[in-house]
Amino acid sequence: MGKLLYAGTEMRGTRGQRLLDLTVAWMGEHSGIEKLSLPANHPGPGDHMGLPDAFAATPQNLIESWRVAQRIDAATQPGDTVLVIDRDGLAGVFALEQAMRLPSDRCTSVVVAGESTYLKFQSHAATASGLSPEDTSAVDWELASYQWADVVITPSAWVRDQLAALGVDAVLMNVAGPESAHIAGPVQDVWLPESVVRTSRPGTILRAINMARLPIPTVTMSEDDGVDEVWVGNTWDALDGIRLVHRSRIVRSDEVATPDLIILGDRTAVPSAQTVEHVAAGVPVIVPEGSTAAGIWHTAPVWRDTADLVAVLDGDSLRPTISARAPSLVVPDRSPDEDRARRISVGVPVFRDTRHLDTCLESILNQSVAPVEVLIYDDGSNLESVDEALHTWVERDDRVRVLTGPNQGVCAARNHMLESMVGDAFLLVDADDMLHPSFLKKTSRALQANPDIVAVSTWTRFFGTYEAVEAKPPFDARVGKRENPIISTCVLVDMSVRDQGVRFAPDLAWLYCEDWHVWSQIIAAGGRFGLIPEPLAMHRVHSSGGHRRTDLAYSLGKARATEPLS
Repeated sequence: MGKLLYAGTEMRGTRGQRLLDLTVAWMGEHSGIEKLSLPANHPGPGDHMGLPDAFAATPQNLIESWRVAQRIDAATQPGDTVLVIDRDGLAGVFALEQAMRLPSDRCTSVVVAGESTYLKFQSHAATASGLSPEDTSAVDWELASYQWADVVITPSAWVRDQLAALGVDAVLMNVAGPESAHIAGPVQDVWLPESVVRTSRPGTILRAINMARLPIPTVTMSEDDGVDEVWVGNTWDALDGIRLVHRSRIVRSDEVATPDLIILGDRTAVPSAQTVEHVAAGVPVIVPEGSTAAGIWHTAPVWRDTADLVAVLDGDSLRPTISARAPSLVVPDRSPDEDRARRISVGVPVFRDTRHLDTCLESILNQSVAPVEVLIYDDGSNLESVDEALHTWVERDDRVRVLTGPNQGVCAARNHMLESMVGDAFLLVDADDMLHPSFLKKTSRALQANPDIVAVSTWTRFFGTYEAVEAKPPFDARVGKRENPIISTCVLVDMSVRDQGVRFAPDLAWLYCEDWHVWSQIIAAGGRFGLIPEPLAMHRVHSSGGHRRTDLAYSLGKARATEPLS
């Protein structure tokens, strides 16, 4: 058993730090835990590939999260258990990297959920769709953290329920705090200590105070307006109507002597140290149902909506939160299947152009884990130069086999190769693309480490007329309906996919969506994709091809490609 460690969140903001501190305190009850000391500028495993400078079309927050994930990996040993927070994709990158390795080579990842873009917008509007590219990326990678972590924990029952809707079984940690006092006597001073943002629901609280039977008290609200990215301006400005109702009874201050009552509205935030001190001193608190605060103060009255809060303020309902202490952290057993992907077949379609074939085949045949066979399909080139090039490779390496047929297009060529392969996993590589020397080693180990996945992709390095790496999330039904994050066909796939009848649709090749359609078929058949977050596939960009596709062609291709996901 390795060490139990946690990664600091200095760049993640004070809310994230409070969440991590609370979790560390809870984890410390079960086992010793220490803060991870990260090297300041340690070269990560991707630095020899030119990362992160090569990233393009990738939000800065994800690039920064990738850097931190590399530093965490460099500072840990296989067998360690590492606690990371879900914000900005950090946990997603780290958890995914670890999950793609064999158990003997990886850390156990424990993700703390509650301070993420996805949960923020679920709280705002019960949806995380239609976001900016930066927020969309954060959501993609935060969801990846929940799906690939060994364990997900949260102090909020509301968060646990949100994750359950995603099929994620999160552990609810309840941190026993002091019992909350009941509301007694006149309430003259109410304190709303949370930032004035939409997630803390200040408008709902102010309306409930106004509607309650108690004399309208002085209400002290935080001076922190925060940024909730919903309003033009800020939430304080958006409350001008209800503020007029309360008039001078609303003051703003972050320093409160001793309020008569504290009301909290954020379901995910960890209460501030000052709030905790006041409650410990006997100040009553009303907390959102299922919130982190409800997990701390088990006897505090809870509210869901305006009517609930009015009832609590009127003394008609002091319904406490009901919550039991969580059990000790149990890491599920993930037994690998090291018999998978032992015999890898690679297929390369060729049509007339063999200018880059040598570099392509050399990158395949010189892998650190060798393929059992490389099939080259000549799609009716009818050129002596092509015949000579293919014959040279047959003579050069006995793993190379050549298949020929009439010109029917690249999809038919790929389908023919699939039918002829003898391996237990397959990979298709275009004749002008290349593989990093560790591609087959890392993708095959990912299949072995995760018996529940049937395909593994990697990030792609573009070269030629466009040079960059675009950090895309794993392919799943949600992402696949929006875009195809897998550029090129360089995906290691278990041969069971072929046996299920998944094939390329020849007519989609002209719309450049044929691979997207195949990935969608895999998901529709119940398969799951893994991802190595490193650029191990290298895709050559020419001055012709997909960029000439019209918007209409793309729309038609996308509609066809995503049909299996409907």
